[in-house]
Amino acid sequence: MALIHLMTTSKYLQRDIDINIYKPNEIDKKAPLHLMILLHGYMGNYTNWLRYTRLEKYLEGKNIVVVMPSGENSWYLNGLFNDPYENFLNRELHKIIKETLNLVFKRENTSIVGLSMGGYGAIRSLLKYSHLYSKGASLSGVLDLGKHYQRIRENYLKGRAIFPEVMPHDFDLFNLLKANLDVDIYLSCGNSDGLLDDSIKFKEELVKKGIKHHLNLTPGDHNWEFWDREIKAVIKYFGI
Repeated sequence: MALIHLMTTSKYLQRDIDINIYKPNEIDKKAPLHLMILLHGYMGNYTNWLRYTRLEKYLEGKNIVVVMPSGENSWYLNGLFNDPYENFLNRELHKIIKETLNLVFKRENTSIVGLSMGGYGAIRSLLKYSHLYSKGASLSGVLDLGKHYQRIRENYLKGRAIFPEVMPHDFDLFNLLKANLDVDIYLSCGNSDGLLDDSIKFKEELVKKGIKHHLNLTPGDHNWEFWDREIKAVIKYFGI
């Protein structure tokens, strides 16, 4: 795998932004080429997946490009007075990847994955922009934002800049679920994680809506030991 550090100017964010990319040294043109957008969590950055997991080892021999953008503490939302990260992620990043790498990716081979805050961002992007992604995964994700909304708004840095006093309709993942939506969702959470109930509740709604999914509840907590194990499981589940 080649590791590429890309610094590029975003027209939506109106500044430079950092992106890390894993790309095969040689792409098998006879096999499907996968694209995975991989999001970090709150207080994280674009280097986290490189520093704290064995992701590169898990990607050995696989025909996949993994893109890890900087999302800062944005919740991957446009927000109230926040930089428009939602637009950057879903309207601009794909074009940057295509033009930088000179590669084309099909929807059926494109996934978006994240942990914690990034789990929320990944599933929201999957549901709202399902024309771009066919698969998504949340690892210890904040999936029931309504339950945490006021606490996040009041206590988190930039909370009031991102979150209006009343939660917008499309910030709530449950409002974005459409019956029989053609996507595949992988959910996981550790049994000792305070966000466990979010994944269980979300799974129940996926069942009601007839959306393909898998929930993996295993021993673990809200930490990199768990996420390292689970990113390997995601790659396997998506058949990459």
